[in-house]
Amino acid sequence: MMRKKYIQMAAIALLASSLTIQTVPALAADTTFHSIAETAENKQKIADGVYKVGVNLWNAISDKESMGNNALSQTAKLIVKNGKGELCLTLKPMQFSGMTGYLSQLNLMTDIKWNEKGYPETYTKKPATVVSAYDVIDEFNSSDSKDSSCKGEKYPKELSIPVELGEDYVWVHVYVPIMGSMGFGNQEARIKIDYSSLKKAELKVASTKITLKKGSSAQIKVTEQPEAKVIYSSSNKKIAVVNKSGVVKAKKKGKVKIVVKSGTEKKTIQVTVQ
Repeated sequence: MMRKKYIQMAAIALLASSLTIQTVPALAADTTFHSIAETAENKQKIADGVYKVGVNLWNAISDKESMGNNALSQTAKLIVKNGKGELCLTLKPMQFSGMTGYLSQLNLMTDIKWNEKGYPETYTKKPATVVSAYDVIDEFNSSDSKDSSCKGEKYPKELSIPVELGEDYVWVHVYVPIMGSMGFGNQEARIKIDYSSLKKAELKVASTKITLKKGSSAQIKVTEQPEAKVIYSSSNKKIAVVNKSGVVKAKKKGKVKIVVKSGTEKKTIQVTVQ
């Protein structure tokens, strides 16, 4: 038992060092991480819409993936509206040396003051907007947890942060509860955005056929959309109606088409009311 605990502690320490290192004396004199990515010339002109883009969790001081990269889905959604970007990320459980861990926080680093190496010296943490969360309760986020950073809090699954379009790296602060007991919970890292992979999202629905009983309802599931706004309409409101959230309600027997529209794309769903 003690040997297993020792191995786990060693693994946590290794994971911490792979995510980032808190001091930077080993950096070469010409190594900087705060660079031309923030100049106006490097900003991209991206039309309003919804896109898919490749992302990685990048090591804070080395030009390589963080060992915690597997905690981040490598495809993100980028929403561009009025020239401003919102990056929607999906977090995943980390599997490491027989342990399962989650990120309990992801904060955008703002008001950053850089040291002579171009590494963040001080900053303000701006919490990401949590869209959905895992229902997992463990020793770290339970109501009687000793870790005040995540006690009683659900682990985020989907979240979003504002980004400057065209900047390849976004500095973030994360908290890893499984590492918190050893003093490594707070980490700095970078999200690397691969703009070369940027692709306009398509309109996709989970199913194009729905069967309902009179008086029952069903939610149309849009799994991907090219624009932030989705519009629904019914070809025959006497048979079935659909609200602005995509909930279809059956009114009487028959067949009806529900049209789903986002941008210039359309999908038709055949609804049969029995």
